[in-house]
Amino acid sequence: MWRRRPTLDKPILIAAFDGWNDAGDAATWAVRHLAQRWDAETFAEIDPESFYDFSNLRPVVELDGDQRVLHWPENAFASTNEPRSLVLLQGIEPQMRW
Repeated sequence: MWRRRPTLDKPILIAAFDGWNDAGDAATWAVRHLAQRWDAETFAEIDPESFYDFSNLRPVVELDGDQRVLHWPENAFASTNEPRSLVLLQGIEPQMRW
């Protein structure tokens, strides 16, 4: 789902997938740090329905006061043009349809 279409010049994609292959959360931490450092803005998300088996990867429920908040697995794209055009992808490794 597109939020907006960024203007990019020869962008580089840096992807980090959470899970067993993200030793010590190094990749996801690095992408999160780059996004914060360069004020990257989320421009798109991938609908998780086609890529995850929700019987294996359950959503996380969090209590916020008296209310339950449901967090579904997500893959989000953010972009920045500083110091150059970058697309940062942070999410969970897909289980289907690579």
